[in-house]
Amino acid sequence: MAAAQQQQQNIPPALAKKLEPLQKTLNGEVQKIRDIQAKMQKHANAKIQMAAQQHENETVKEELGLLKPGEKVYKLIGPALVQQEVEDATTIVEKRLEYMAKEQSRIDKLIDECQSEQEDHRKKVMEIQQQAQELAQKFGQQQQQERSIPE
Repeated sequence: MAAAQQQQQNIPPALAKKLEPLQKTLNGEVQKIRDIQAKMQKHANAKIQMAAQQHENETVKEELGLLKPGEKVYKLIGPALVQQEVEDATTIVEKRLEYMAKEQSRIDKLIDECQSEQEDHRKKVMEIQQQAQELAQKFGQQQQQERSIPE
């Protein structure tokens, strides 16, 4: 922060005034990148949670496959265990796994969209920085020309 303030103090006021709109735009783009990063983190956390649930349900499906005919399955509903048919339990778990696979795809798509959006904003930041450099160079050249003009 101190280095940025030091740089700003070395910038001539006339140049600083010309750079001000670019600085505001740059700050806006940087904030958009931060917002996208926060959104990506949220999606990544959801993906991790979904993967854990998916693994748990795959384990349940495997265990249901190990049951012998006539064995009983119970489902915890609130404080009570309720008997459930093995076929019903298997169907429910399979449907849940299908839903989770679709949800994983949806989350992956959201993450890809965020990455693309973030890259677009990074390109804009680079363009703004390049514009600022060009403006500073032109300003420096003008200053040299003004100094070299004999009075």
